Amino acid sequence: MAVDQFNEVNEAGIKIVLKNNVPACVLLSPDVYEELKETLEDCRLLIEAEKRMDKAQKDDFISAEEAMQKLGISEEYFRSTDTDV
Repeated sequence: MAVDQFNEVNEAGIKIVLKNNVPACVLLSPDVYEELKETLEDCRLLIEAEKRMDKAQKDDFISAEEAMQKLGISEEYFRSTDTDV
């Protein structure tokens, strides 16, 4: 029976295992598990970004030109970068 459940996971990506007709656990394929972890991390980062933006003041920001100058990046860098990626 376990082999059948693993086959279902491989085909569908997920399998809910029931015990007495009540969900007891969920089996996930490695791909689905990694996708869920990445989605969770994206949500955490979004929440953190929203918190920071709520606290941000106008003086906390700099222009793109000033950022490029501080980082030593020129406009030519962007012109020479391959845009077909």
